Amino acid sequence: MTRIVLLAAIVAAGCKSGPKKSEAESNLERMGAALKAKFDKIGAFPTGRVGPTPPVTCCSQPDKTCGGDPTAWQLPLWQEVGFSVAGKHAFVYTYEGTPTGYTATATGDLDCDGTAITFTLTGASQGKTVTTAWTKPTLLD
Repeated sequence: MTRIVLLAAIVAAGCKSGPKKSEAESNLERMGAALKAKFDKIGAFPTGRVGPTPPVTCCSQPDKTCGGDPTAWQLPLWQEVGFSVAGKHAFVYTYEGTPTGYTATATGDLDCDGTAITFTLTGASQGKTVTTAWTKPTLLD
């Protein structure tokens, strides 16, 4: 009986908080919001390609995480997109855009086993409306 009560409490606690978003999802959502605001203001997305940022895999770093170099986000296109990641993180980010659409990705190897996962957020404009779509990995590494 104690196990059932404990299990019910764990399930209930999980249902209250809901599934947590990954670092990649949270950061790409933030980038998407910045891009929508930019589109709403000027009628176009920033054009060009930037990344991967940082330019190395996080697993190649001494503590297996990226971050600590704020200058990595000072490239003109990252500035135009309005995106950066502060502090330690596990994914590298890319952006590629045209005036009417973009693709933003976050790629990481969370357990550093040589198998990376990629989250992709795409955006497209139809007139003054922006629509977005996700491609998420089926397994989280």
